[in-house]
Amino acid sequence: MQTDRGACFLLIEGYGRGKCVLLADAPLLHYTYLMHELGLMTGVMGVVTQAAEEAGAVRVTDISLSVGEMTEAIEDALVFAFEALSEGTICEGAALHVNMGKPASRCLECGAEYEHDRFHMTCPTCESPFTELIAGKEMKIDSIEVDLPD
Repeated sequence: MQTDRGACFLLIEGYGRGKCVLLADAPLLHYTYLMHELGLMTGVMGVVTQAAEEAGAVRVTDISLSVGEMTEAIEDALVFAFEALSEGTICEGAALHVNMGKPASRCLECGAEYEHDRFHMTCPTCESPFTELIAGKEMKIDSIEVDLPD
């Protein structure tokens, strides 16, 4: 892997095989993010593949995910990781829909519940910094659509 800009080969290990993916002309910082999303998508692919195979599916056609913004997952990197990992599997060619969810917190002082961004968690009602995150770190598979044999 180069340390600046330029072509880079990233070895992805998954499902008992290794494959090389060419990442061209992207800053090194993006590789760090991609590695996070590769781990997340490896888990998703395992669950989706197992569910589809148990249902007797011949192909997965559509996957919908809900991902909280506080996971710090980047939607484009999730899609790229899915496309790379799904090659040669039952999920190849499936559409991936990622719904990014806003974080929400509960104030431990006044009990108010509110949505916020990743950096401003202070209670808007009483301005207390003592809050509890109640949404935004989740990652769940909302739906999987498959083709079944005739």
